[in-house]
Amino acid sequence: MSQPSLHTRPLEALRRAVSVCVVAALFMAGLVTLGSAVHADPGSDGTLDTTFSTNLGGGFNGNVWSVAAQTDGKVVVGGSFTAVNGVTSNRIARLNADGTVDAAFSANLGTGPDNDVLSVAVQTDGKIVLGGWFTAVNGTLSARIARLNTDGTVDSSFSANTGSGFDFDVRTVTIQPDGKIVVGGAFNAVNGTTSIRIARLNSNGTVDTAFSANTGGGLNDKVEAVAVQADGKILVAGYLFTINGIPSKHIARFNANGTPDTAFAANSAIGLTGIPFALGIQSDAKVVLGGNFTNVNGTVSSRIARLNSDGTVDANFSSNLGTGFDGSVYALAVQADGKVVVAGTFTKFNGVPGKSVARLLPDGRLDTAFSTNTGTGFSGPVRALALQADGNILAGGAFGLFNETSSNKLARLRGTAVPQPTPTPTPTPTPTPTPKPVGKQSVKKPPAKLKKGKRAQLAKRTRQGAKLKWKTTTKKVCVVKKTTLRTKQKGTCVVRAKAPAVGGIKAFSKKYLIKVK
Repeated sequence: MSQPSLHTRPLEALRRAVSVCVVAALFMAGLVTLGSAVHADPGSDGTLDTTFSTNLGGGFNGNVWSVAAQTDGKVVVGGSFTAVNGVTSNRIARLNADGTVDAAFSANLGTGPDNDVLSVAVQTDGKIVLGGWFTAVNGTLSARIARLNTDGTVDSSFSANTGSGFDFDVRTVTIQPDGKIVVGGAFNAVNGTTSIRIARLNSNGTVDTAFSANTGGGLNDKVEAVAVQADGKILVAGYLFTINGIPSKHIARFNANGTPDTAFAANSAIGLTGIPFALGIQSDAKVVLGGNFTNVNGTVSSRIARLNSDGTVDANFSSNLGTGFDGSVYALAVQADGKVVVAGTFTKFNGVPGKSVARLLPDGRLDTAFSTNTGTGFSGPVRALALQADGNILAGGAFGLFNETSSNKLARLRGTAVPQPTPTPTPTPTPTPTPKPVGKQSVKKPPAKLKKGKRAQLAKRTRQGAKLKWKTTTKKVCVVKKTTLRTKQKGTCVVRAKAPAVGGIKAFSKKYLIKVK
């Protein structure tokens, strides 16, 4: 769809004026408040938010590889750029909700990452996790992983805990509900711990070593996408062919503790004929994947497919795709209503023109109204998608135009917010009282007599397993170093042993007298 011609602009102006009046009337009636989102009519879904593009101005001077939406409407963008609308912002930037650059954030970034940012994710506390090729952020060593505070400054404690970081590129970063960070890429180790192409960090940046141990041999080739299910299981997709030695052609799933989900691997054993670059999880636990494949587990499914929760192919979805996409899918986003926004390098879906962006209905058919509104689509590849709370769609990539309108490397398309179901309140659990310690601990007693100048080995633990600490109050007669007693002169040596409670058995404390001759 081209821009409106001169004779249609008065009609467009009239439409906008009517919209303003409606919003004003709603405000006066108390039905909306200043700052609340006024959602577009579903009929406008897929049209360009021209105000956002206008405020973005000259846009990004390099490609956008990742986009994330904050809850306050601001937009975090990562890529290979060094400036946004003339404001220096090396490889990471934040836009205000209206599309203008958050200049204070850019200033706090300083020199920013020293190489490309391939993935960004926003935590619930507003901090931003970055993954990519970089080895430092604003002078702070942060090898391929870093975290920014909400103002754009580097979270130095996180960088300290990641230590030497990842030994090769990080391509995708995902935040779990518990704050742990799942990372995928082409690496073999993180801070010296073997973690082959998949790793998990604790919320403070330290390695989840138990997870790394459970993944064992990991994945035999790089990971392009990671998604965490509601049950904690972790989906990975990319160039891989095995997961800890188990055949898993381009798609695999780990249990929450990092062990391979062998049942999923068995159900998806034939795998994909090409590489998946994007993953999305529906509310019913079905998995949508996009890439450059044309067949999934023996079922024709061109560049997009849906798996059932057990890893088998959703054949009905594949049949509704028809000929599917004619080019690669690099990003997708699953809406709350089950519709799937898809982006990449394609020009058609099932024969219908739609350059680099489309939306599918929940059953896999094309959302034709959306495609009509996107018009001529994007002038170049789209590599990243994100959904905002108001339903609007953020798209980033290597394009300069959307539907013949300037929107350099980032655009916002109109969408309609889907009402979320009201969650059922979780009853507050009745706290379980902590049982009081019962019973006694015992130790092997030290010798009752000892000759001057001799040594004795004291017990290291109680018989119940608690670690003992020994002290003496008669240092002229004897000295204690850890669990070794040495006598110095004749007299009475007094030693005391202490140990914490263990296994419901109360703490231990006892004094012993040793006669030194």
